[in-house]
Amino acid sequence: MAESRTIDQLAQLVGAFCFVEHSLFTLLGKWAAESVGDGPLAAEATVFLATNARHHGNVAEMWRERLPVRAGVDQDALFTAPVAVVETFERLGVATDPVDRLQALLEVPMVRLLDTYGVVQASANPASEAPVLAVLGAVRREGLAELASGQSISDRLVLETASAGQSKALVVELERAFGRGVGIFPGERPT
Repeated sequence: MAESRTIDQLAQLVGAFCFVEHSLFTLLGKWAAESVGDGPLAAEATVFLATNARHHGNVAEMWRERLPVRAGVDQDALFTAPVAVVETFERLGVATDPVDRLQALLEVPMVRLLDTYGVVQASANPASEAPVLAVLGAVRREGLAELASGQSISDRLVLETASAGQSKALVVELERAFGRGVGIFPGERPT
């Protein structure tokens, strides 16, 4: 059986997940309100952004509900993430090309978050982390479907707009900021 995380480690991890999901909610909602272009594909992208913004808002709330409650601990103070994650979302927030930023979002933070969810799910102690496991399975499945759908839209937008030059530079920049491998999120540990 997996060794349990301490309540502080679990609180930091869940708080970071809540922060990331809320950041996705905010970012996708903002992008959904902006024009991606004209035509059916642009409308499909807008629906994708709006639908998934709402989804991430719901997931953030699920994480909030699973934060360990302890006397003397301010739950709002737990809604933080490592500097690299914060910088990634700040950079995405100022990216201007809608196709580039969607590609970069899908290739870096979304993939990294889903990878982290998988690592945490595999290393969680079912006895002490059951509330976290209850969220991880469903959210990860939905996230993988969202990623596939988003990548399909993004790939078609690139072909339609002939816009792929800046996204690779943005992806490299985000990968540098966000990092790779285990250990970015607090309380995360290898399987």
